[in-house]
Amino acid sequence: MLPHTFNIENLKPRIDAVFPKEVEPMTRVQVTVQGANFMPLVTSASLGLGITVDSATIISAGQLVLSISVRADAAIGTRTLTVFNSPPGGGIDSLVDCLVVAAPIVSAVSGQGNIVPREYTVSHPYPNPFNPVSRIRYGVPEQSRIQIEVCNILGNKVDELCNGVRSAGVYEAAWVAGDLPTGVYFIRIRAVSLESAKVFTASRKTLYVK
Repeated sequence: MLPHTFNIENLKPRIDAVFPKEVEPMTRVQVTVQGANFMPLVTSASLGLGITVDSATIISAGQLVLSISVRADAAIGTRTLTVFNSPPGGGIDSLVDCLVVAAPIVSAVSGQGNIVPREYTVSHPYPNPFNPVSRIRYGVPEQSRIQIEVCNILGNKVDELCNGVRSAGVYEAAWVAGDLPTGVYFIRIRAVSLESAKVFTASRKTLYVK
């Protein structure tokens, strides 16, 4: 008579939510992940280039706490969290655009020890999708005339967030969609330096969901 045998397999993890939603370069942060099937010595996680997961602590099967280091070279924008459960069984789950690496807000006055970007930068809108407020951060390396407008999917301008001169620094612009219909919109920025021949343009897509 053969002895009774059975195999124990690890469950596939599930990610439901991530907190906080925003981090900045050159910081260490604790990120809480809510979901299911997190297991000690089995579960690990990744947030992509520029972010190191120093430790992953299982609070319960439904809560995972990550201690992360956001390096100086972490690109501004959204991140996808991927959680792994090792074999046997196991599996992978991902949550897209769950975390934003945002440029730090600093004074716009240069030459006084404040951080000034070396080039023009624009973050991805956050949160995204949003209701009713979406924000972007943008960096200005030298005094420039800045225009930021919002266009619908047909290219028609529906709002203007900025139209003026900004000194070197990092800024945040907020857009309140209000009574506009649900849909895809584009936040467009144009910067013309008043100190050199630099011209910068960029467009970022965001989804408004009522």
